[in-house]
Amino acid sequence: MARNKIAVLTSHKAVSLKTVAHHIARAAEKDGSDATVIERYAAPADVKRWADAAIIVMPADPVTAAPWMLLARDLSVSGVPAVYYATVEGALDRKYVARWMSEARLVANSAYVAEKLKEVGLPVRGIIHHGVDLKEAERARGMVRHVLDRLRHLGVAAGLDPDKHVIAVTVASGHPRKGLDRLARVASIAAQREPRLKFLVITDGDGAARLEGVPNVIAEPVMGGLSREEVLALIAAGHVYVQPSLAEGFCLPVLEAHALGVPAVHADLPPLREYSAGWRVPARGVTRVKIDGGILYEMHDYDASELAEVLLQVVDLVKRNDSAVEDYRVKALEVARQHDIHKVYPGLLDALE
Repeated sequence: MARNKIAVLTSHKAVSLKTVAHHIARAAEKDGSDATVIERYAAPADVKRWADAAIIVMPADPVTAAPWMLLARDLSVSGVPAVYYATVEGALDRKYVARWMSEARLVANSAYVAEKLKEVGLPVRGIIHHGVDLKEAERARGMVRHVLDRLRHLGVAAGLDPDKHVIAVTVASGHPRKGLDRLARVASIAAQREPRLKFLVITDGDGAARLEGVPNVIAEPVMGGLSREEVLALIAAGHVYVQPSLAEGFCLPVLEAHALGVPAVHADLPPLREYSAGWRVPARGVTRVKIDGGILYEMHDYDASELAEVLLQVVDLVKRNDSAVEDYRVKALEVARQHDIHKVYPGLLDALE
């Protein structure tokens, strides 16, 4: 049901969550609402002056995101419907979970996240996967040359040519859960067998440092400095998309690779298992690791050599234009259609009622 004014709040620090927030606003506007994205925390009184409903897009970290969860609770208590659209990459540390947090209206972005919230007694009002803007993806396909030229103009991605190289793309920050250390080993193994294989990694400064000196890796610390369509165009420039993550709550770039028809390779993580049609390598075990905040990250261990082997097999399929790649693209596009922002995000508007 459409409302007059909806505030969609998130932090300016999380690139993927900003993307989700803007997509939610876009879907809400198509549904007849006046939606505004606010990329910072706001007091309940301020939100009430701007809007008659709110959707908060943040991790369910009971430490760093506690003020945002309190905002969702306080808005609802004061008569302004508010949904906390949550993600988390592991278990919540119980000692930080307060009783009042159960009063926030939580919606999980995957069944995996819903399970982690329920483990600590937080009720979940629904599960709504992240979405992808298919029109945005279509425009991005026509921008591949443009965005590669722009990177070269900035002095990066020198010599990277889709006609001469086999390009594996990754979009990930330098946080340990994203597995760039593991990707470094994958790239070193793969480079020995396929010298034309280049890894283009869109990351931040920490991520670039983790990959410094790795053969065949071009790590560009431009995360947050490119438009969403430019990021999608870089994914579309790849012959294959590689997600080396050890822990995820959903993983939007893999869904975007699906929308672009780029074969995806990743570890068999629970949230990706919910939707991905890509090639997977088995996870051999899970270790809970405390890195920051109130999350015990569930790090799914996998063998870098296995990921390298699967990657090289997919590269070979792409080079031979094998029918398996076309089969993937058909399935991947269907996944993307089912995750169209205008199909999935109206569910958040329904959750406000």
